Amino acid sequence: MTSTVPTSTVEDELAPYGGVGQRRFERVVALAKELFDVPAAAVNIVGTEMLVPLAVAGTELDPFPREVSFCSRAVDGEGQLLVADAAQDRRFADNPLVTEDPHLRFYAGQPLTSGGERVGTLCLFGSEPRELDARESRMLRDLGSWVENELAVDHSAREAEGAQRRLLPSRPVDMPGFGVGGRCAPARGVGGDVYDWIALDDGCQVVLCDVMGKGVPAAMTAAGVRAVLRGASPFNSLENTMLRVDKAVADDLGSAGSFVTLFLARVGAEGQVGWIDAGHGLAAIVGPDGRARRLSSTGLPVGVLPDDSWECHTEHLAPGEALVVVSDGVVDNYTDLEHAERMLVPLITAHTEAQQIADTIVDHALVLAPPRGSRDDITALVIRRDDA
Repeated sequence: MTSTVPTSTVEDELAPYGGVGQRRFERVVALAKELFDVPAAAVNIVGTEMLVPLAVAGTELDPFPREVSFCSRAVDGEGQLLVADAAQDRRFADNPLVTEDPHLRFYAGQPLTSGGERVGTLCLFGSEPRELDARESRMLRDLGSWVENELAVDHSAREAEGAQRRLLPSRPVDMPGFGVGGRCAPARGVGGDVYDWIALDDGCQVVLCDVMGKGVPAAMTAAGVRAVLRGASPFNSLENTMLRVDKAVADDLGSAGSFVTLFLARVGAEGQVGWIDAGHGLAAIVGPDGRARRLSSTGLPVGVLPDDSWECHTEHLAPGEALVVVSDGVVDNYTDLEHAERMLVPLITAHTEAQQIADTIVDHALVLAPPRGSRDDITALVIRRDDA
């Protein structure tokens, strides 16, 4: 089946599902074709205007208008739709898919639900009449449930990714003589990385935190950490701010068996830096000459010990130096931390804009990531003092 459809329409219908030909769904349609001994099987998304295939076995299937699709009837109906002989069925006898190529006669469609709504079908079809017996009907429902589980994973990931994206700073911080930049490339499972910055009376504060776990729970914990930091930081020292974070999220972390690694720093107008590392260990100050000073401490992640405390350390950011913080999703794409440093420092010193540095770090890690994507978020946060 071929047709000419505006590309933008197809992209709109597929946007929530990640694109055409997803391998997860290709497995199930190939299995369905063999199990039912039918010419073709497909997982289709039935949008407001178009039917768009996610995966097809046994034929080629291009997007086409919803109004002529059998799948729209299945989605709008009460349950599984079986059409044993479309040429003898008043609902479909005049349908162009029956009277013209591909001359459909048999169709069986199992509606698929995602996010509480009917969104598409797992369907079988062919050009010869046939029936489905009770056992085959149950098998089709079971396969449909498998597809629905995969769609539910997608739905949860989309919610988490949206929540994570909303946690990132929406505007740059205005601090004369300094530039701040950051970037997060979410993992395919969506993790709990969040970076943020806020202006303070005497400079600015930056933070990168990583919540153990993935999906909506990790994103919600990160949201709680960010909210406490934003609310408490203007009125508290770094140490007291950390205590407030710990108190706010300790119960949730304890019940979930989770924890948060975090690097928090305040940078003043003269380059003075106060910083706390809560089990993160992936921050350094990089000079224009390529020398790097790692900022690490023995502080534990938030949530590991009840009523823990953290020590504030001091540093100085000289003209041309950059404070760079990355997540473990960056380092995971290198042999070890030393290898990551050797590879990244030349990239850092090649740029003078903080956002360029953050983008370069993330882009380089993405190039090295596995073909199916990183298992953890890839995040970089940079504050750079302008050259003298």
